[in-house]
Amino acid sequence: MKVKLAKRDIFLILGTTFALFFVNNILLGAIVPRLPGGSATGITSMLAVTWLSVKLKQFGVIPALYFLYGLIGLPSHLYAGDTSYFLAILFLVIPAVIFDFFLNLKHYQPLHYLWAFPMFVILVKASMQFLSFPETGMWIWPDLKVFFMALLLGYAGIGIGIVLSGIGKKELV
Repeated sequence: MKVKLAKRDIFLILGTTFALFFVNNILLGAIVPRLPGGSATGITSMLAVTWLSVKLKQFGVIPALYFLYGLIGLPSHLYAGDTSYFLAILFLVIPAVIFDFFLNLKHYQPLHYLWAFPMFVILVKASMQFLSFPETGMWIWPDLKVFFMALLLGYAGIGIGIVLSGIGKKELV
């Protein structure tokens, strides 16, 4: 898998990441901090991930977005004394690489987001539990309501991302 991005693509990744960070942390943090069973950031995050990955169709775009997103948030976490945030970035990027790998196998066809997304959610939850286990000493899994709400919000974002990326009905299969 050779990754070759043009300067335009790199700026698109950077712009999307900064816009996503602004929307998730500034706008949604103030307007809609929580929805029943989940967060509105599930919609916006998956919208950005889907739109960007369908547009560029390059392996590495999804992990790059999550890595850059984590780096943007790093100063505030360090200021608050959260030194474990470095690991949190890593533990989010690893599931993003796996998610991106499976989507790349099918050339980022929209229907493949439907089966790859639940795997991504499970991997993210598992990696975050692995990260928090030393502090808590126990595995805390979300209940099914929270899991299905996360899927629902993510699927809403995926759907919007597919529509915004301008994919015609022929490419949905």
